[in-house]
Amino acid sequence: MKCLGMSVDLYHELMNNRDIKWFCRECHTRTTGVSVDQTTSNDNMEKILDKVNHLIEIFMEWEPKMIDRVRTEVTVQLGTETQRWKDDISQLEKR
Repeated sequence: MKCLGMSVDLYHELMNNRDIKWFCRECHTRTTGVSVDQTTSNDNMEKILDKVNHLIEIFMEWEPKMIDRVRTEVTVQLGTETQRWKDDISQLEKR
């Protein structure tokens, strides 16, 4: 935490997330005497990118559905409000 300047909360979040593997290169090299293999970093990055791409796909599927739902709701509300205005105009004309 100290080397990377991260908060305690972030540290605990990273430690509890089984999908992310992270390390401090300096500490790892100092404690093990072995430099971190770049392949591990690339594998982790690939996993993260896969998850990000999956989320983008989900949002892309969700967006048109949400737009349709909003349009439908707005149409219904406009129809209801228009009918109220017509009713009000009708009552005013009767008076």
